Amino acid sequence: MAVAVPSTTAPLVSYTISQGSLSFSATRGGEISPPQTIQLSNTGNTTVHIKNLLTTPDFSVSGTCPVLIPGASCPLTIAFTPQASSSQLTTPVISALQILSDSSTSLDFVSLLGMAAPSTLGLSPASLDFGNVLVGSSATLPIRVNNGSSLPAIFRSITPTGDYSLSDDCPSPGAQLAPSAGCTLQVTFKPSQPGPRTGTVSIATSITTLALTANLTGTGTQSHLQANPSSLSFGDTLLGASTSLTLSLTNNGTAPVSGLSLSTLSDFAITKPCAVTTLAPGAACTITLTFTPKAAGARPGGLTAISSDPGSPMTVSLSGNGTLSPAVTLSVDGGTTSSVTVKSGQPAGYHLSLTPQNGFTGSVVLNCTPVQAGQYASCSLLPSSIALNGAAQSSAATLNTVTEETTAQIRNGTTSFALCFLPFGLCLFRRGRATLALALITTAALFASGCGSGGSLVINNADPSLRYTPPGTYQYKVTATSTTGTPLSRTVTLNLTVTAH
Repeated sequence: MAVAVPSTTAPLVSYTISQGSLSFSATRGGEISPPQTIQLSNTGNTTVHIKNLLTTPDFSVSGTCPVLIPGASCPLTIAFTPQASSSQLTTPVISALQILSDSSTSLDFVSLLGMAAPSTLGLSPASLDFGNVLVGSSATLPIRVNNGSSLPAIFRSITPTGDYSLSDDCPSPGAQLAPSAGCTLQVTFKPSQPGPRTGTVSIATSITTLALTANLTGTGTQSHLQANPSSLSFGDTLLGASTSLTLSLTNNGTAPVSGLSLSTLSDFAITKPCAVTTLAPGAACTITLTFTPKAAGARPGGLTAISSDPGSPMTVSLSGNGTLSPAVTLSVDGGTTSSVTVKSGQPAGYHLSLTPQNGFTGSVVLNCTPVQAGQYASCSLLPSSIALNGAAQSSAATLNTVTEETTAQIRNGTTSFALCFLPFGLCLFRRGRATLALALITTAALFASGCGSGGSLVINNADPSLRYTPPGTYQYKVTATSTTGTPLSRTVTLNLTVTAH
């Protein structure tokens, strides 16, 4: 039985080039030199694939060698095709032919040298560089075409490529440009997008074999204004208050942003604008915006930036929410004031209600103070401290018109009452003029202090320790003051009319 023996021969992927350099005689711009040929030969034992052949526009390559099997050869024809030049001297042109393959040497070169003589149809300049031009804008530069031949130049075509267009006073196709005459091409560059933008303008005439080509270069630039952040939310802000936030405006483009103008809508204002109206590429400025809600609820708005940016105007969304200040209402019997009439000795009752508003939470303390106090009257509150957390709470205010005095107070009152009769006692024991005069003086003093007239003293004969508020009109106020949460104070009025006991 035969067994195949694997080959031990290593694969060899290689080829040779018949010449490593080529030189070409003087050739006028727009003409073709006599061609020269080189051979690519596969010297290995594996197929070689030629992937690409590259050179500059001053040289041309014809012939294709996509596949070279072992032992095969392939010719390449190279010619010198100098481009237009504004020089009136013969100048060397150095280039190379690059050969890309899958051989062990993946990149090979053939050096190329040609001598470019002045063209009979001259271009001045032979190339144009427009530099930086804003996208959406344009720039125009001229090229002068001169017929240096002794023969008229019959124009066939003038063709621009890329982001370039032209107007000219050159002859139309089929017309002639006389010997030693010239015309001007006005080439306009209008970049369609940012970055380098290349192109050509080719002039085909009867004077040259090939069309003369002028290389065109320019860079499209664009200003790009960007806001960071792209929107602002001011959140909840109390009516009557303000909230401020900042944002930055940056020029992320390649051209200056000029004529910067800012404006706002609705409840928003610019409180610190940009210090400049022009931003260079990469530059930024910071602005401060303030939200002052004019009404409760959502308050949308916007910041508008007008500038030279092609995307102008730029709008930044602004939002905020106007909120009411947390508060508490205090009422007495459903209003801000209440009046009650009672007989002396009876209590007057008032119903107090505390209602939280706009999300108020916290503790509130009630205090009762006299505005016009009633004798022997007192005010009590139950409860006097209330915790509010969403729902209304109640309290009771009571004005009492009777009070109880201590034994010492009663004794002092009885002694004073007895002293009121002292003058009459003096008259009983002695009836002289001096005694009578003393009695009259004592009587006047005691009665001035309250004896005999009764004053405001009301005594319950059944219980001498009780004192009653005299008939009249009195007034008290109840004040609710927060001890936690939002500081606040609210007041209601209690009117009291007391009639005779």
